[in-house]
Order: sequence, then structure tokens, then C-alpha cells
Amino acid sequence: MITLRPAVKADIPLLKAWDEEPHVQFSDPKINDGSGWEWEAQIGADWDGFWEYMAELDGQPIGFVQIIDPHVEHSQYWGPTEPGFRAIDIWIGPADMLGKGYGTQMMSKALKLCFADEGVHTVLIDPLTNNTDAHRFYQRCGFSPVGERDFDGDLCLVHELKRSDWLERQQQSVCNQFGSEFVPAKMEQKLGIALPLSSDGPVHGLRHPPEGDTTGWYIWTGELSDRENFFQALHCHHLASQTPDFFPLSRPRTGLAFPSH
Repeated sequence: MITLRPAVKADIPLLKAWDEEPHVQFSDPKINDGSGWEWEAQIGADWDGFWEYMAELDGQPIGFVQIIDPHVEHSQYWGPTEPGFRAIDIWIGPADMLGKGYGTQMMSKALKLCFADEGVHTVLIDPLTNNTDAHRFYQRCGFSPVGERDFDGDLCLVHELKRSDWLERQQQSVCNQFGSEFVPAKMEQKLGIALPLSSDGPVHGLRHPPEGDTTGWYIWTGELSDRENFFQALHCHHLASQTPDFFPLSRPRTGLAFPSH
């Protein structure tokens, strides 16, 4: 199982060793001329809008993830950028760990970190234009190419992933897992939720046929009650602050019920 943890100074020798791997050098030519990653300066640095992680497989480091907020990040690599964006750098270090699905797991966890901030609407990534394997990988993860851009002499094909598209992919995945028809629940629609949700025990959900501006979903914790005003109306786009684990479950067909621990 892949996990992410903050990168620390003790990781620097391993990161430098990965810099010598041909597949890592191909993805970032600046490693070869010494103008690439400044590990001693950046690992553990308390910079605004800057987060770095080691990806571990059962406790063994196999990869690296950097997430930045390009609006405030000190290098301004992306140039002037409005709030609401994140940008990711991601790679696997050992060559024998490639092609095993670990990169997909790393990306999934990185995207959850990005979109955990409700103000983030778009995630960016900038593979080199000639790195077609990376293009295919990012597009399988839901990213879409938006155009070429030169970054300090490196010609890149910028890709982006919108929050709405990320959520829809998660929801489709859950529907496929349970063999349920995918029935959209639009972000401007409402659902019924019994607030406050308790942190003890499971979150329950049941979907009735959608009517008007409602999704048909009802969410609660503890015992279900028939008292008046037990459920309150809530727009779907506010759901993350109440029960973020429900997002992937919000689009199966009518009649589905679940407990989410």
C-alpha cells in the first residue's frame, strides 16, 4: 500500500541517488546540468505554498511528490497565478518500481491533498512535450492537455485537472465498483443531511428518486428519526466540509444505501 509522508533531510541521499536514474533524468533534463533540484535547500524548508512528500510502499521509499501553490510559491515558476491552483511534480525513483500501478496510487493521494482545500479548483502539471509516456499517464489520471509552454528553456505540454472532473472520476469509480448505474448529482443540487454529523460510528446514506433541484440523497449518523427538520437542505458543493468521504459515493443510482466508516 502506498502512503505519503513529509520529506525530511535524511531523505536527501536517496533523492540524489534517484537523480542518477535514466528515467528520472529524461523527465527533467536540468538534473544533468546541475540546475535542477536543490535538495539541501528545499527539503524541510518552511516555504509558503510548498509541500514535499516521500511515497512509501509498505514503509520503503519509492517515489517523490511535490505540491505547490503557484500563487504564493517563492520561485514563481508558473508566473503570476490567481488563487485556487495547485501544481504537482511526481516521480518514482527505482526503475524496478515502474509499471506496477504505484504512480497511479501516488497521484490519487496527491490529488486528495490538493483538493482537500475547498478553494482549490484546478491542479496543473507540466511534463516535457517529448515525454509521451508521461502524457498518457496523466491523461489516464484525468488530466487534459491545455497547451505548450516554455519553462526556462524546457518546452512542456501543460495539463490540468478541474475539481469537478476529479470528483466525477471518483464517483464513477465507486459506481463501477458496486455495479451501479452512474446518475449525476450536480454541485448546485441539494441533499438532505442531519447535522451535526457525529464522528462516532458510520455515516449512513440513502438515495431516493431525484426531484426538482434535489439529488435524492439523505445522509445521517446515529439513529434515523422521523421528527420534523431532522434533515436540513445542503448544496452538494458544501458537502466536503461536512463529510468529505461521501464525495465518491454521491452518484450511484436510486435505491443505493451505504454505511461509510
